[in-house]
Amino acid sequence: MDEDLAIAAERLLNAVLMRDLENLMVFCHAPFFFEGKQVNSDAEIRKRWETELSSEQLEQLPLVGIEYFTFDEMVARFGKPPEKLANWPLRSGTITVGNLGGHAVIVLWRKGMRGWEALGFHD
Repeated sequence: MDEDLAIAAERLLNAVLMRDLENLMVFCHAPFFFEGKQVNSDAEIRKRWETELSSEQLEQLPLVGIEYFTFDEMVARFGKPPEKLANWPLRSGTITVGNLGGHAVIVLWRKGMRGWEALGFHD
């Protein structure tokens, strides 16, 4: 596992828990997938995160751990991805599964010019 990815994944999930929109936007750039829908501008990503963060009960959730998978490893462990992830470029990145107080959160990552970037978020 790449140490820089571990740091990025932890920062992103902690930003979700802390409702820290600015830190989320460091990792999320267009195009980006929320569940099964592609968002095509950074302004749309910001708006969607604002909505997501306002509707969740996040204050009491602990970050229990994060696991890292290639596409093949994820399929071997969990089976075929859910339909909501069908449009994601899953084979082209690394998948993290974060445990937020017993709730699984999936993030797709790719290493880009700015370091590790999140390509999609599914909870």
